[in-house]
Amino acid sequence: MKILCTTIPPQQIQKQLIDSYPEQQFIFQKQLEVDDRNLVDVEVIITFGDDFTNQHLQQAINLKWLCCISAGVEKLPLTDLAERGVVVTNARGVHAIPMAEFTIGMMLAHVKCFKSQILNQQKSSWDVKLPFEELHGKTLLLIGTGSISQKVAELAKAFSINVLGVSQSGQPVSGYQTVAKIEALFEMLPQADFVVSILPSTRKTKNLLKKEHFTAMKRSALLINLGRGDLFEDEVLTNALIEKQIAAAVLDVFNTEPLPIDHPFWHLDNLTITPHDSSHSANYFPRAFAIFEENLDYYLNNKIEKFINLVDNKKGY
Repeated sequence: MKILCTTIPPQQIQKQLIDSYPEQQFIFQKQLEVDDRNLVDVEVIITFGDDFTNQHLQQAINLKWLCCISAGVEKLPLTDLAERGVVVTNARGVHAIPMAEFTIGMMLAHVKCFKSQILNQQKSSWDVKLPFEELHGKTLLLIGTGSISQKVAELAKAFSINVLGVSQSGQPVSGYQTVAKIEALFEMLPQADFVVSILPSTRKTKNLLKKEHFTAMKRSALLINLGRGDLFEDEVLTNALIEKQIAAAVLDVFNTEPLPIDHPFWHLDNLTITPHDSSHSANYFPRAFAIFEENLDYYLNNKIEKFINLVDNKKGY
């Protein structure tokens, strides 16, 4: 069986795969061309999901399983994959630890005025009147209650933070004081000192936050968006930050990436921009390929129904 990986994992992982599955043919390449000859007889493709198009699918006539080693699958031709009966899995959960640590780090940076401290050092300014606060006793609202948010909630408990959540189902989740359906978001926003979104990009989540949502937030609130950049229209957030409807925001994802050099976001003092790297970690590839290997064992033993992180091609996650 031919397995095509459209990224180059560390040599140690390549060797482990080849040694563990000697009867399978692994092909590791950095770029997937439209007319790639390997597509014709490949049965499994491992991809980050942003380089596989409908054109590739048309050529991959023997494709049975597409393994996306990122969590987001919105760039994949999911409808066409579903029609072809191609199974899709993702790496949901692999980001939980680094992104949860990133989130708590940004929350700490906000209450401890780290950004101002760094700027003061650059100006040789000895300012002892910065408005320090504590995480202790604050309220965190997590939009979405998946594996990453659950890890954030777990770490937040160490700081005695009150954790609220909203999700599509509104089902209770361990570690949250309250979980409500996402329709209750507007009513819950005024309670939150921190609003964190780690939502995927779907029809239901696109432009979820509108002007009235920012108006409903505390003026002292910090918004952190680590999910997808289409959670709101850029202009809506820009105006909310300029008008001080919220205190500050941290964005790791954007409608257009890389963020254009002339984008207004770059000039907002109360906005922290990071280049979609909140999930980066030296442990990323080992975790992602551990999921792949477990699923490959199921695949080779005709137990696809046991796949970890099976994606619903119709829902988009």
